[in-house]
Amino acid sequence: MSNNNNQKKTNAKRLGIKSVLLYGDAQIAITAFGKGNDARVAIKTDTTGSNLEQKDEERNITARKILSEGKKRGIDILGTVEGKPLEAIIANPAERAGEDYLKLKSQLEIEFFGREFPKDNIRIQIIYNILDIQKILGLYVTDIIYAVNNLRPNWKIKYKNDKGVEVTEEEPDIVGLGHKKQKAALQKMISYLGFFGEAFVIPPKEKKNKKDLVTNSDKIESAFNHNIRALGILGAVRQCTAHFKDSVAIFSSGEKLWKKLNIKKDVLVSRTYDTKGKPIDVLETIVDNLYRKRIDAINKDFLDHSKINLRILFKILNATHKEEDEHIIEEYFRFNILKEGKNLGVNMKHLREVMLFGKRIEENGVIRYEGGYQPEIKDTMHDSYRSKIYAITDFLLFREVKDSAELIKMVSALRETSDEAGKETLYQNFADAVWEKTKSLLVPFYKKFNGTFPAFDSEPLGYELDNEVSKLTRSNVPFVKLLSLLCNFLDGKEINELLSAYINKFENIQSFIDTLKELGKPVKFTDGYGLFNDNDCKRAGRIAQELRFLVSIGKMKGDMSDAKRELYKAAIKTLGCEDEFVKDNETFNKWLEANVLTGDKSKSKDINPFRNFIAGNVIESNRFQYLVRYTKPETVRALMQNKTIVRYVLSRIAMAGKSHDPNSIHSEQIDKYYKNLGLTENADLQGKIDALTNKLAGFSFNTFVNSKDKIIDASRNPGRKNVEIQQLKGLVGLYLTVAFIAVKNLVKTNARYYIAFAAFERDHEMFKQKLNIPKDGWKFGNYDNNFALTEYFLDKDDEKRYIPNPNLSDTENKKALFKFLDTRAGKWHYTKKWNEILRKNIAEAKDVHSTGWLLTQCRNHAEHLNVLTKLDQYVAEFAPSKMTSYFQLYHFVLQKILCEDKSLQLGDLPEKLNQYHSPCENFIKYAYVSLAYNLPRYKNLTTEALFDEDSESGKELAAKWKQKDEEKKK
Repeated sequence: MSNNNNQKKTNAKRLGIKSVLLYGDAQIAITAFGKGNDARVAIKTDTTGSNLEQKDEERNITARKILSEGKKRGIDILGTVEGKPLEAIIANPAERAGEDYLKLKSQLEIEFFGREFPKDNIRIQIIYNILDIQKILGLYVTDIIYAVNNLRPNWKIKYKNDKGVEVTEEEPDIVGLGHKKQKAALQKMISYLGFFGEAFVIPPKEKKNKKDLVTNSDKIESAFNHNIRALGILGAVRQCTAHFKDSVAIFSSGEKLWKKLNIKKDVLVSRTYDTKGKPIDVLETIVDNLYRKRIDAINKDFLDHSKINLRILFKILNATHKEEDEHIIEEYFRFNILKEGKNLGVNMKHLREVMLFGKRIEENGVIRYEGGYQPEIKDTMHDSYRSKIYAITDFLLFREVKDSAELIKMVSALRETSDEAGKETLYQNFADAVWEKTKSLLVPFYKKFNGTFPAFDSEPLGYELDNEVSKLTRSNVPFVKLLSLLCNFLDGKEINELLSAYINKFENIQSFIDTLKELGKPVKFTDGYGLFNDNDCKRAGRIAQELRFLVSIGKMKGDMSDAKRELYKAAIKTLGCEDEFVKDNETFNKWLEANVLTGDKSKSKDINPFRNFIAGNVIESNRFQYLVRYTKPETVRALMQNKTIVRYVLSRIAMAGKSHDPNSIHSEQIDKYYKNLGLTENADLQGKIDALTNKLAGFSFNTFVNSKDKIIDASRNPGRKNVEIQQLKGLVGLYLTVAFIAVKNLVKTNARYYIAFAAFERDHEMFKQKLNIPKDGWKFGNYDNNFALTEYFLDKDDEKRYIPNPNLSDTENKKALFKFLDTRAGKWHYTKKWNEILRKNIAEAKDVHSTGWLLTQCRNHAEHLNVLTKLDQYVAEFAPSKMTSYFQLYHFVLQKILCEDKSLQLGDLPEKLNQYHSPCENFIKYAYVSLAYNLPRYKNLTTEALFDEDSESGKELAAKWKQKDEEKKK
């Protein structure tokens, strides 16, 4: 067993304890890990421990007693781990029942369950998971809407007003426009609609007859109407996630969600009827039909796409009858489509790697494997079909272990293990055992490899997927169908992140619901959260399973061919070229046709080296596609020409994944970039970062395409050309990587503020209900009431302060003060110091507010990601003496944007920004003081080192805290 310094798991987790819950009439339930994310009640007692059901036979753990005195307080648990006794003292939930930082527990319980549960801490955890679902969805929808807006070629749109007069306006939010403006904007971005899969319909090109009349106007109009409705759904979801009062539509019954997401019954919607003349619901037309179409495509294509793998499996498993074939098909469908192997508690990919290749060892940049069966799968000759080999292997392993007793023991052992070495030993032993049981199937399979994959005819299998099995993929939950639509707007990684987070949340909710049901306390939600209600209380778990399947269909993307010209333009502008060249659109288009859009990379005689280089190294790059969605090419250029930012991103790459010790810098990745770009001068790490910075900041498209000595030219000397092209690929790749990292971190920074403002509105509403504030009082967004929550807590604290008695001596007052403090320990929201700081910040904020709306402006800029919109205008001015975090850059640009608002009384802020080229820290403190009712969140949002703990300042702060802790121990 490792020493405590390396131990990553708590003793409680190693003993298999999942949670300690308070329920009913002050009863305690200790739950243990079950299968996957499930929990089961292991031990029950009351809050005194006098009625202790002591032993859980399955886990062999004993709850001995409840400690209530001295340093060791809580429930004392004893068990055995790795053959040795292990003790865990877990907190007694009864000691903090009913308490939360803002004391909103009871109000939230009324909102979600219709009444308070003062001696219960389970339902509040269900609530927090639901609130997380709303928060996460809000972030993604905000980013989606920003991406839709960003892909419009420019912010100015032309349209005819009600009087038929052509008007030109600048409006950044396409979702918030009227239908006429939306149609005009959509016409501008037709080339980019394919970016969003099937969420939008690409209108057909006009066809005209001899009289010059458009003959397919109905189809064009229908496509635009569909797209306008899709925009309406995005706007409705944004409303539901940004505003707490509207959020119940997301979690209520299907009918309410249908109604909330429907566009107003105007002339656009009423044009759409079914065959019986009944108006068609907007959600039914877009969300439900799209979801059904994708489900049917997956089910229909499964047998076609899997027929080679299935034929191999029929042979491996010696299937001789049709019934056996059908059973294998069903098993493989459940594994491949329904993702049944994703929640076993064991990483199946890692198990396969250990079983086949043993231990992975990297020495001096060379990777080798030690142990395992070691089939030659990793040889390059297997590149084209390696994924099929792995898919078949993984299925056979899953089939072997899914219901085995060995798997249960393995999961339990993994939980008990405290270090990576122990974990690897377990995987090795488990892999050896699994190999013994599967080698008779796998060895003959692997021996067939000789540079070719076993050939099978391409004829259909001759089977149909069982209808009852295919039904398992269909959801009747509107929320799931809505997520299917939103997946069209995300890339593969974002889809994985979103759905993985949601699977975790819904499984947590189901686990808590199951625990309460097991304890005889079934859950019933209010109508506003009816999504989680059903007869057998299994809705959340079923949604989690449906979301696992949604990962597959979410990645089905539409055709991007219509965006080809625009993507090449964006690529060239992103890499940089002469302003005159870009501004002259006619010249640019002619050059594009002649130099880039000619030739076919699939035909060697028509090879266009420019086109192929840009396609392969820029357009097909996930980093470039992310940048296209979140920025303009001009923004990337401006960003990459700021050496301060480029240098900082490279320094973060050098520190990536390392400890909080600021001296713990490893330069392997920087060394690799340095070598790949052909830089050979001897230099230390900082010297290499400076050289790479200069190379990136000075890079442009002209240097390798418009120069006389073209690097990408088929007529060049092949030997020289190949070396230079490889270096150029490395340079372009690093260029896009640095830009991507900077932009993504600004998006992540913005997300923190978006979440804080959404929580502020929710808490504001909860306190209004708790304190019985009149309907018109504390109106959210009202100038004075922006500070209401923070001032409420400040005033409550002042009521609890000790007021010296003038009739007592100083000594007597001092004794009275200490006596008073003993009775009020932990009763204040703020310390006296913070009370004074926040009152001062509120006064400062109100000065700025005198003719404007500082908090409202900060909120609006966060909700619309305006820091990215305006980044190209101000990034060149950002030049602190030393950049220490993305927090700095975000607030510098935000403060520059605020300076555009003449209604705000900003004092000397503009002069300070121009003088120091970095943000004003004091301004940050009072810009967000309305959020200081939650002091920890306020500190994290306004203090650079707390906001970004991995930044240089954050690492320095962590090092100081560590040093202080060590000094205290001494």
